[in-house]
Amino acid sequence: MSGWFFTYPNVRARQFLCVSIQGDSNTLADLVERDHSEAMSLFIDRAEAILHSSFGDSYYWEARRSMRYAKHLVEIGDKFRSEKLNSNDVSDKTVLDKSWDETKKAIGGPFVCIHWRRRDFVHSHSAHIPSIEGTAELVKKFCDGFSFMFFHSFLLDADETFAWNYKRQMTALEL
Repeated sequence: MSGWFFTYPNVRARQFLCVSIQGDSNTLADLVERDHSEAMSLFIDRAEAILHSSFGDSYYWEARRSMRYAKHLVEIGDKFRSEKLNSNDVSDKTVLDKSWDETKKAIGGPFVCIHWRRRDFVHSHSAHIPSIEGTAELVKKFCDGFSFMFFHSFLLDADETFAWNYKRQMTALEL
């Protein structure tokens, strides 16, 4: 088989198999050992998204806290917060220290921020999350006392009618 593999024009294959997994690096290792132990080579696209087996431990969160967004992205976010959410780092007491390990209590802005996970999250956590209707009730509850809601989601087509038709967009709503 020859063709274009995920922006790699010089990759060729005699056999192509697409596999999707839900799990960490051990899940992938088990799959490779069980189903592909005789393979001479494997192409694993987006390997950076594979979760290591210590995902969520103290070292993981320490690494996450040490990350900082690029300055130009912070400027875009600051402008959006200022114009759409009546928010800034000074009044919200969310100014970041230059050193990532210095933390202070933050208050936050006059808005509720919602990243509504669907797709993969629903597939792998369906027993532990509310229905779409249940989520809407929780959102209404959390919005009490706030002036704005920041809503972001990558919704499935079936969810569109219930979720205010916000497909793949970031929106600030005045409540």
